[in-house]
Amino acid sequence: MSASANGSLAAFVRGAVRVRSSQALPEEVMSAYSYMPATLAGHFAGIGVVTFLYWQLASWVILLPWLCLFTVMWCTRLMMTLRFKRMILTTTDDWLRWRLYWNLGSLCAGALWGLTAWVFYPLGGSIQQTGLIVIVYTFAVVVVPVLATQPRMYLAFVSLCFVPLIIRIAIEGDVYSYELSGILLLIISMTVLLARNYRQALERVLELKVRADELLQQLRIEKQAADKARQAAEIANRAKTQFFTAASHDLRQ
Repeated sequence: MSASANGSLAAFVRGAVRVRSSQALPEEVMSAYSYMPATLAGHFAGIGVVTFLYWQLASWVILLPWLCLFTVMWCTRLMMTLRFKRMILTTTDDWLRWRLYWNLGSLCAGALWGLTAWVFYPLGGSIQQTGLIVIVYTFAVVVVPVLATQPRMYLAFVSLCFVPLIIRIAIEGDVYSYELSGILLLIISMTVLLARNYRQALERVLELKVRADELLQQLRIEKQAADKARQAAEIANRAKTQFFTAASHDLRQ
């Protein structure tokens, strides 16, 4: 095969991939925003648990600004979701912009949970620290169905959310802290691998859905063409019948 043929084939494949990606984008964005109620509920529960664990251990100088930051983030994402639902009722083609809003909100949430781990971890005992680790890791796992289709975005979220916790534990300086940091690093690495496998499976599902939509559209077009052909045949049949009727009448005359 010549170089020009190879180049044409590669260009065709890239174009097909871009077309399928653009067709899958609305599904990804709507799926992400459909998770928002559960996401907000999870943030609310996480905030409540951290507040309960550190209520008597953290000073108001730390606790109050932390609550304010999370409240601003929570309310902003709620308003963004409500606005998206109103826009989707009138149909929107600006999917990239809405995905950007979602991604920015996710990065802010990840940064806030990383800040939470950094600030609160040294303030509590073993119970508080264990609870904090569980909460932060939970968010690294539950976001997999939403951000798995964007591997770089998921990696950024996990890094913002979990790396500060690992570093904060490691700087304690004792053997237990180093061991725990290594274990958490291994766990989060396995979680990233899980997200990669999930993304591959989800991409196959989205591709099948896009293909099914394409086939359905093609069937509709073919049905319309068949209906037009049938109507044309009926008109021609009626014209033929009228012609023979007129010819028979003329012959009888």
